[in-house]
Amino acid sequence: MPPQSSYHRGFAAVSAVLLLACTGSAGIQEDAGAGVLASGARSSSSGDKGLGRLSDAGVLIAPSMCGVDGCPGDGCSPNNGRACRMADGCPGTYDCDGICQYNSSGSRSCSACGQTGAQSCGSGGPYGPCNVQGMWQACTMPDGCSGAQMCNTVPGGTWGACGYNATGSRSCSACGQSGTQACGSSGPYGACNVAVLQQSCTQGCGVGTQACNNVPGGSWGACGGCTTASCQTTASALCGTSGTIACTSSCAVATGATCVVHEAPNNCDDDGNGQIDEGIFQTACDL
Repeated sequence: MPPQSSYHRGFAAVSAVLLLACTGSAGIQEDAGAGVLASGARSSSSGDKGLGRLSDAGVLIAPSMCGVDGCPGDGCSPNNGRACRMADGCPGTYDCDGICQYNSSGSRSCSACGQTGAQSCGSGGPYGPCNVQGMWQACTMPDGCSGAQMCNTVPGGTWGACGYNATGSRSCSACGQSGTQACGSSGPYGACNVAVLQQSCTQGCGVGTQACNNVPGGSWGACGGCTTASCQTTASALCGTSGTIACTSSCAVATGATCVVHEAPNNCDDDGNGQIDEGIFQTACDL
């Protein structure tokens, strides 16, 4: 063997010192069969600062990360300490064995009621509601009243049942008119509010009035309040005049009532009694 230079002798000495410093007081053993150095004191994977870990076959597994001051690393995965995502979407960190573990805090994406939100994550995984922006939305009850429904904020949750609002109204109709009816926490109540509640009517004798029954779907009431009606006899029709006939309060011709016509100053027998303008003061022009 050629003589070693002072450089090679110095390098070998430094390497030996460094090797001893990294292995601590446990010392170094040499496997004569394998010719492989191993730590005499440690063989676990719990963060050794020695030469590495021994395999089941007694072979030294070199560390994958460099340690302090050039000493070998602790034998952890190259991903140790790096961020990762768990299968459920929660944030995590790779451990020494290269396994992604939950962080103690963070969040993951989720959805509820057709909205995208976020759910909290902890060391045990995701927990709590899916925090979405819209917790309530407007809806319409089957009877037409306005309502609201609440979001079931579990991940994948849907909108709950529609419930009545405390106030509001719904469309309705009464007496052939469109209107509105009030709604409350128990549903619709009260009258159907329409524009016209009373109108003129006729029902065979005279002109009366009728009121609207303004419940939803209500109709006009009976015609009433009549007193007399206009009428004509054969004679008054020839004279172009009219009389009156008595009506009942329900706007029918009163029993036994006849058309009463009075004379008018028209040089005509209005009442058909054979006399012209009797009982009426006449001037020469009327004759």
